Amino acid sequence: MKDSPVILKDVSLCAIVRDEMMNSAGGIEDFVRSTLPFVAGAVIVDTGSKDGTWEKLQELKGDYPCLEIFQRRFRDFAFSRNFALSKVKTGMVLVLDADERLFEDDFRALARLVNLMGYQKRKIGISLVFWWVYLDRCEDFRGGGHNPPVFRIIPGIHYKNLNGNSSEYLYFRDSRVCQQPEICLQGSTVIKHFCPSRAAQRKKHDSWYRVVDEGRGDKVAPSETPDFDAWKELNPRRREFA
Repeated sequence: MKDSPVILKDVSLCAIVRDEMMNSAGGIEDFVRSTLPFVAGAVIVDTGSKDGTWEKLQELKGDYPCLEIFQRRFRDFAFSRNFALSKVKTGMVLVLDADERLFEDDFRALARLVNLMGYQKRKIGISLVFWWVYLDRCEDFRGGGHNPPVFRIIPGIHYKNLNGNSSEYLYFRDSRVCQQPEICLQGSTVIKHFCPSRAAQRKKHDSWYRVVDEGRGDKVAPSETPDFDAWKELNPRRREFA
């Protein structure tokens, strides 16, 4: 896979990470190796890992010259994502979390949409389908995730927190970029978001997102919160996919 041709010619992966040595999708190394061969560039911002994620990114940079890595203290999710966007050098971005995956066929389907978008200059982004992959089922989360996960880098585009510090949404100037056809192309490509057990997912929200919304996310790392090991366990269904 490392020698695969770049499919998304003017698109950079744009990700923020923290304590992702292992996660439900296989961890930071799997994330990088399954994504970077298909994009023109990558910006990954580490917001305060204490589990070896930053050191692993430094190692991976030797294999992927297109990878740019940065460290930035975590303040909230919108702040971190906007910093990552500011470092992108390509015309478009693909925003993924480290527990989300696209695979080669997905990238090829996405490339067709990116090419189509080149003829529709008024489109800002591309909305995709999100699956939450649990141990026992896949749930269509079409209305959630970071939709649109693919969009142009244009003046005025930025993330803004809503409903606390852990729910960030994309805005163009003062208007939220939603999934209406007049703003975004609609794609059927599925981003797979691998989740731990439902009990562990609830623990994640109780143990970590509560910390973020209380404004303590810069003081407490995920790996220092209760139940971290449970909500970072590998979801064995990851092996069902390419």
